[in-house]
Amino acid sequence: MKKKVLTVILSAALVSTFFVPVSGAEFTCPEPATESFSDSTDEVTDSKILQPEEKSSELSENPDVSSNEQSATLDDEDEVIGPDKLELVKGPDKSPYLLGSITGINTIDLTGLILKLSDDTKTCEATMDECLSDWMADSIGNLYTGSLLDSNFKQITDNDYDVYLGPGEYYALIDYSEGVDVKVPISIRVPDETPVLTKTGPDRYEATSKIWDRSAYGFFTPETTGSYAILSGEDHPAFLFDESGKNVSEQNGVFDLQAGHKYTILNTEFFNETEAHISAELAYNIASIEPVGDFSQKTTYYTPVDFNRGGFTAKEKVGIGERWNGKIKINYVNGESEIISSRNGKNKYGMSVQRYVIYNGKSEYPDAGTYDVHIGIQGSDKETVIKNVSVKKSSAMPTINNSGTKSLSVGRREVCARIKTGKSTRYVVSGDFQQYNSQRAGISIYTERNGILDWNGYFGYVQNGKACSLKPNTVYYLVFNLYDTWAEKDSVSFTLKPQSASISKCAARMKDSTYTYTGKAITPSVDVSVDSASGTYLFKDIDYTLTYKNNINVGTATVIIKGKGTYSGSLKLNFKIQLRKPVLKSVKKSGSTDVKLTWKKTTGATGYEIYRTSGNSWKKIASVNSTSYTDRKLEKGTLYKYKIRAYKNVNGKKQYSEYSPQKSVKR
Repeated sequence: MKKKVLTVILSAALVSTFFVPVSGAEFTCPEPATESFSDSTDEVTDSKILQPEEKSSELSENPDVSSNEQSATLDDEDEVIGPDKLELVKGPDKSPYLLGSITGINTIDLTGLILKLSDDTKTCEATMDECLSDWMADSIGNLYTGSLLDSNFKQITDNDYDVYLGPGEYYALIDYSEGVDVKVPISIRVPDETPVLTKTGPDRYEATSKIWDRSAYGFFTPETTGSYAILSGEDHPAFLFDESGKNVSEQNGVFDLQAGHKYTILNTEFFNETEAHISAELAYNIASIEPVGDFSQKTTYYTPVDFNRGGFTAKEKVGIGERWNGKIKINYVNGESEIISSRNGKNKYGMSVQRYVIYNGKSEYPDAGTYDVHIGIQGSDKETVIKNVSVKKSSAMPTINNSGTKSLSVGRREVCARIKTGKSTRYVVSGDFQQYNSQRAGISIYTERNGILDWNGYFGYVQNGKACSLKPNTVYYLVFNLYDTWAEKDSVSFTLKPQSASISKCAARMKDSTYTYTGKAITPSVDVSVDSASGTYLFKDIDYTLTYKNNINVGTATVIIKGKGTYSGSLKLNFKIQLRKPVLKSVKKSGSTDVKLTWKKTTGATGYEIYRTSGNSWKKIASVNSTSYTDRKLEKGTLYKYKIRAYKNVNGKKQYSEYSPQKSVKR
């Protein structure tokens, strides 16, 4: 039997069983076993497809463990000796798993696993109730390591798969000590009703799949080697696995497949559907792309509004929106062709339209000027070029001055409006569009710098149809994100309207509700927003003025917020002025039976109250106006605790500070 000293770093997430004492010269076992055990190491016999519960991959939190990492080391005197032999009595409750449910080692649930542990002197059973991880503890308290092996007993790491572990047979390796381990079978499968895609046209295969746990499945054997597009509608990612269960990598929206090989398809993110139509089609190369109709060169683009830096690896390529609302024709090498939108279109293989200009300037986005716009398809080097397209500064955009409605062309999902405020500081912003993600970000507001929209000049946000606070006679840009259906439209209507209001309807707050007495006037700043959900704030001395009352002495003070300009009425906030909390400098023995307390002077205090306890209840023992006190005739051998608080007499009433931190001394 090999001896092994265990030293393990335990984090705050470890279960309390990790701290069950393990002592003596043998592994932990509650009692010598008296029952006979089954020698069966068969897999779980239940063939039902099981899903992992929504359970944290971390272990249960132990309230007795600090949030910092702790080191638990067993020294030579408390040496832990692992068992000589491990046997699998019962497999985990959750196996086999459905393809798409396992994303790593810590999503494999070992709950229900039973092992038989034995050495020369005793035998016992241990159960598991957690997910597989690097370090774990069984139900008795013994530590062991865990890892995942493939069918050839090779350890699996995060680099061995993309997102999901593929279908096949795996093993959870449970290792108590060197050479003493057990391999627990784990299966990942697809449903028995998984359909086989059948050929419906030249190099095209189709099937209809039920939805299992928000996923659809299919088997597919291509007759032709090549790049295939796997489709099941919009926004349903496709994953492919070869016959060995390994991921097939996607390149530019297609998969490179070999004729005669069987592949397993996984489509995910089905939330409301009950079935999915899956198709696999050989993606023929594009021969050429051409514009359909008149792409008017008179169309004007604006910088930086119509540009984005995402989607291209080449630094000189800058993405551009699409204000033509045009169409392009894609011609394939097999003679087929299709016409799609040049704005948000996708070809029949699911690959998106992409547009860009070439820019080698120093600014992040293209300067005003004339550019050629390249329009192509993701993954193809074929494109059509619209020459000499005019690009102007965003300051040249049509502008809503103070009030009015304008129709804004849709260049991409984000639509931008330029506005200039008048004398008013409160405006209602509204549009006849469905706003993307409107319950969170709202319509973003940006400032202008050097004649262009400043993406670093974020000012705030406003919900569609709600009011916001803006500086008078100032240029702003309102940027909002459209739903896909609205992003396909040529234009949206946008309205700006000034509005007067009572400041009593606004939301006001201070940083703190309590301030320390200084003997001088206390004037905390106040933030006033349009309402409690607003992302913009009113302007002091433009929208309101502040007046303070009773803000010198200890007690309750008031700030009056009076509307100005666009705002009428007033609003009041109260705050508290309080003596500074005193601090005990020392609590020391004095003489044979006394304790002397000293503390720092509290500004403005009339006096101090001293409290003492030697048990569970506190008692006021004195009130003084000095900064020291001697507590006399105390019992020897008793632990005494002290705290004090300062007070100030205001209009015949005592106004107190908070209590000082406690100090104690044993007499």
